[in-house]
Amino acid sequence: MRVCIIGGGLIGLFSAYYLTENGYSVTIIDKNEFDQGASYGNAGMICPSHFTPLAAPGVVRQSLKWMLNDTSPFYIKPRLDKNFIYWCLKFFDSSTKKNLSENTGLMSSLLLYSKSLFHELAHQGIEMDLQKKGILMVCHSSHALKEEIEVSHKAHGLGLKTNVLSAREIELLNPGVQINSIGGVHYLDDLHLTPNLLMQSLKKILSHRGVEWVSNNEIIDFKIHQDRILSAIGKTNEVPADAFMLAAGAWSSLLSKKLNHPAYIEGGKGYNITLKNALPNLQVPMILVEGRVAVTPMGRDLRLGGTMEIAGLDDQIRHNRVNGILSSIEKYLPDYPIAKTKDIIPWFGYRPLSSNGMPIIEKIPSLKNAFINTGHGMLGLSLAPVSGKLITEIIYNTMKK
Repeated sequence: MRVCIIGGGLIGLFSAYYLTENGYSVTIIDKNEFDQGASYGNAGMICPSHFTPLAAPGVVRQSLKWMLNDTSPFYIKPRLDKNFIYWCLKFFDSSTKKNLSENTGLMSSLLLYSKSLFHELAHQGIEMDLQKKGILMVCHSSHALKEEIEVSHKAHGLGLKTNVLSAREIELLNPGVQINSIGGVHYLDDLHLTPNLLMQSLKKILSHRGVEWVSNNEIIDFKIHQDRILSAIGKTNEVPADAFMLAAGAWSSLLSKKLNHPAYIEGGKGYNITLKNALPNLQVPMILVEGRVAVTPMGRDLRLGGTMEIAGLDDQIRHNRVNGILSSIEKYLPDYPIAKTKDIIPWFGYRPLSSNGMPIIEKIPSLKNAFINTGHGMLGLSLAPVSGKLITEIIYNTMKK
């Protein structure tokens, strides 16, 4: 049986990994050359610590406040678009204590299972430079530190190991690096890796397994007969298969409407820059809490990224938002001043944000052979293996009938 996966990012590749492991033939289609998108430019963090869904109490109030600041970590650009308005209404409606209570345990379970799969995959020979140093949540204010310690108590209740650290203890974990903070929390179960290395290794393995790659073929429609998809219609050619899966990230909502199954997804644009041969060498990755900026060592390089910009799928680089990241870096980490980064061209990519903050991993009800795997938000890397494994089980249980 052949499964056609639309989308060649992490979610698509991990889905292909587990499908081929279970004997399926796979075709992967991408609108580019399998070398772009958030799967390549992400912060490389695997975060069981991020068990709180994006749609949570207080997010709406904070986002409205941040909208008045063009360098803030979170920005929603208002626009007259029916799907965007519906997404906003659903997101605001989901940002409740009830949603948080219902989804936190599930999210934590998914993240922990996915972490265990990363360990398995590394032992199986997938190259990723997996590092087990945890992630530091570094705070600059007493208010932020107090809130982070409260989150660490919830994490402990979910079985995660945490340490509350002083400013001096944070610096001792990163000798030779000046860190301006009053303290933070070390999440010891978190991991990090190098995204490019992981993607290259996955593609090599999948090629050896006979995966068919179809690049530069943007899917615009589907050929459907009764309750089955017969083929995916691209701008360059038509691709037949026995089953079809949408894993196109922020573009999945455009395709899901063609299948009468609207998955309301917004692209959350994030930016980063990568300092080559960064000195001094940071040892433990960190998130600068007030600035919502991720700092990840990747070999000799250092990746600095952040912001959540919901403004449609445009290609505009909003330099004020990039400057917000760089200002936060300089504030916390004076060894990496703006002067060191101003000539680096920023990268950007889109995180697929569902309207309730949870991933969408399911069969499309109206069609016998259609599936969707998207909406992972900022946790695409963290959830990619478990998402691939789950969708494989769903496809197996559906198609064997």
